[in-house]
Amino acid sequence: MNLLFEPSDQNVAAILHRLVNSLERGYPNRVVAYYLRGSHADGSANELSDVDFVVVVKDMNDTFAVSRSIGFTSPAWPVVETVTLAISQLNDQSLTDLLVTLKWGSELLYGRDVRNDIVPQWRDYTRAVIRACRSGIAMLRDSITVPEPLNYPEPSGEFFGYEATRSGGHKAVRKLKWYRVGTSEGTKELASVVARSATGLIAVQVRQFVSRRAQVIAVYSHDISDEWTDFIRDVSVSCRETWGYRVPEQPADREHLRGLCQRMLDFEKHCLGRFSGW
Repeated sequence: MNLLFEPSDQNVAAILHRLVNSLERGYPNRVVAYYLRGSHADGSANELSDVDFVVVVKDMNDTFAVSRSIGFTSPAWPVVETVTLAISQLNDQSLTDLLVTLKWGSELLYGRDVRNDIVPQWRDYTRAVIRACRSGIAMLRDSITVPEPLNYPEPSGEFFGYEATRSGGHKAVRKLKWYRVGTSEGTKELASVVARSATGLIAVQVRQFVSRRAQVIAVYSHDISDEWTDFIRDVSVSCRETWGYRVPEQPADREHLRGLCQRMLDFEKHCLGRFSGW
């Protein structure tokens, strides 16, 4: 079976082939469509990028079984982040941020394209991306909710705790599955929260949907262009492109990262202030 879209990374393409073929054999006529979202879909992936795989099934009762099957079939690395949706969920208000990325930020791998069935509403989308932003800010503090008053995750740390948490006296990244085994510090969580937050600001201030992370900087620069524009761009370029989500080793780069982390608290407070009332 040939896929309608193949990412440039041949290893990822092979993984997707195996997953689609396995599900087509295991669930004949029960899967409607398969999609690829994220950096492997838009060509901006690096070595730590997840494979964002979306499966749309006919019946809600199949969502759990299909997700479990993907978990058994997926490799340990790269991480395959899977969302399994039923047709009936394509206009679920609570999933609007996900559905926006599916509608305008994905590539159809195989099956019947159902993206035209998705009709996102701006208010639902805004609430969803703000909820994701708040969740991310809380995650950086190893919390479920945003603590008050808001402070640095680790005020005395070199990078103020944005690069890692401490567990049993040892450093550990907060999202273990985002990194290779054994990684104790990284900047992917920081970059992710900045991107989420910028997406929320765009939703509130511009009322625009953003379906791909690669669009965030361009839209923010063009339509908002405030004192945080350079910070948002710098975090994305430095953390993702220059350092590959690693904490850099060179003194000048470490000082640069420290400066970004130092500004992060004010950026978080700015975002939470803008999101007040939502």
